[in-house]
Amino acid sequence: MIALLWWACSGGPGETDAVDTADTGTSPPEYVCVLPEASYPDFGETLGCPDDFAQLASAPLDASIPGARSVKTLVDRLDGGRLWFSNSARYPIHYDFASAFLSGNGLPFVGDLSAFNAREYYAPDRRFLLGALTHYEEPDAW
Repeated sequence: MIALLWWACSGGPGETDAVDTADTGTSPPEYVCVLPEASYPDFGETLGCPDDFAQLASAPLDASIPGARSVKTLVDRLDGGRLWFSNSARYPIHYDFASAFLSGNGLPFVGDLSAFNAREYYAPDRRFLLGALTHYEEPDAW
């Protein structure tokens, strides 16, 4: 996750302005893809390179800015803070992914959509921290 955050905050591959490597004598991290090429899985627990992001990204539901692509993120606070990146083309809303993969099998049931929305977006004791990692083509910002 650290490499992903560095990658996202620095503007993506090839841009090192956010990290001054000349002062430290270190090189920026190399991007190592973790998802099999062109596999388009239901989710990833790590994104290691731009191709991983591209396999899980979709146009956001609110595409008011052209050229934006997003991956929905979920942190499951009841599963040790486990981080999930969902295939946002296949699961366009957080509920779709949570109900399919994070409900039952030893974990609490997610419930219906209206209860999920009320609890997970507004309750202080929510189970999930929901978000999105978005890349804006112009100005090439994360």
